[in-house]
Amino acid sequence: METNYLLQAVSIEFNRVNGRTIRVKACQSFNSFTPLMFPFLFNKAHLPSLISQFRDLLLEARQQMEQAQLLKVDDYNRPIPDFTLRTNVPRLPYQANTKDKKFDLLTAENKRVIHLECCETAAPFILQLFHHVKSSGAMRRTFGKYVHVTGPLTFDACGQDCAPLRRMVQLHTNFHNSVQLHTINGIVDITASATIGTVSGRQLSTPLPKMSFLEILYSLCQPDKSPLFLSIFPCPSGTVVDCIIPNTAWAKTRLVQMNRHLPGYLKFHLKDLGYNHDGIVEILNRACDPDLTATISQLTWDNKNKVVILPSEVQLEGNLDCMEQEPWMQSMVPLPDSNGGAKKFYNDPDHAFPLNSDLSVTTIHAKSKNLSNNDNVRPNSPSPVRSPSKEVVIIDPATQDDVSTLSTMSKKDLIKLLLLNNHNTRTLSGTSGFAPTREDSPHDGPQAATTSPHGGSGPKGSPFAAAMGK
Repeated sequence: METNYLLQAVSIEFNRVNGRTIRVKACQSFNSFTPLMFPFLFNKAHLPSLISQFRDLLLEARQQMEQAQLLKVDDYNRPIPDFTLRTNVPRLPYQANTKDKKFDLLTAENKRVIHLECCETAAPFILQLFHHVKSSGAMRRTFGKYVHVTGPLTFDACGQDCAPLRRMVQLHTNFHNSVQLHTINGIVDITASATIGTVSGRQLSTPLPKMSFLEILYSLCQPDKSPLFLSIFPCPSGTVVDCIIPNTAWAKTRLVQMNRHLPGYLKFHLKDLGYNHDGIVEILNRACDPDLTATISQLTWDNKNKVVILPSEVQLEGNLDCMEQEPWMQSMVPLPDSNGGAKKFYNDPDHAFPLNSDLSVTTIHAKSKNLSNNDNVRPNSPSPVRSPSKEVVIIDPATQDDVSTLSTMSKKDLIKLLLLNNHNTRTLSGTSGFAPTREDSPHDGPQAATTSPHGGSGPKGSPFAAAMGK
């Protein structure tokens, strides 16, 4: 049966169920080819934006090659062929697919490399243009200094070509494990350029170079002279630009400070680096958000911490100072000291608990291991806290009052004094009122609990017995 008859019959049945007419459309067909891959290019970037950037680079390369007469006659004014970008894991000719099962999901995703796929007949022209883009340095100026352009291996590759690819894939995976994806706010035109450069140490006759805003961002460095931005990808959403930074605390903190006010931060930072003032103002007015550039004059620069202080923060600090100076404000809780950690931010436990007194639980804070074995004590370790013991004083009733003196002694000292006096009473016959005497045993019956009629003095009615609970 003919194809048109089948389509007509299907359309009739499709209309009965409230469907639309089926039409036949001719589709192009071609053999795809993957001539290039881009190691160290972030594989989670927005692929449509990357395709647009690649197309702009190829158009610029074609114009430069036409002016230098480096193209063939048939390639003059030739349109850029259609291509797409895919993320695949580069494989060696002898590598099987089962070897990827031993990696976790994150490592398997980080191993993917962006590949360019196009028609097989357009591959030579695209390779010629990308070779010029790579040799002119436009690839690194756009995507960073670490991006590489190479071709995948075929099944007839030799072993000498497999070793560099194996190392490149390993470094590509480690690269993705060592970076973070963030955004830069406040950029309107990242391709804007101006005449800007460092004026310190430059001769007056030497003209300043013309740099783009993207190149200025790539020139920012960390304290170890490594670049702050590894790759920058403009998004189609507008003023938001994706960036790849190292997975370090310093880089993340610096990016947060830049996003507070990007043109203000760049103005003060580039001025400290020695860039000319006119070039800084020109590039910021062209590349950054006009609402942000209009408020640069209201900012304050903290040169020590490299932080931009916003007007709202200055106003808030002034309001807090005014409130603190009010006469009704009571300063009951001291404010923490911010002098670089010169003052401790915790309370000393000795202020609330006397750990060195007789009634404190010093065993909780002392190190029992050091007490048991003094040989293992380190020379720099603090000595365990010990409670000072008081001397046992024998009280003379002729000179001091027994009750007033016993009230100042601890329970432990009272027990020692009682045992000492009981021992002296059994061995020696003491004078009346010297110490509590007890001739009979405490288990002899009710006579042991009898007291002296003197009411508080004497052998069995002394204040010692009253203090011990008798």
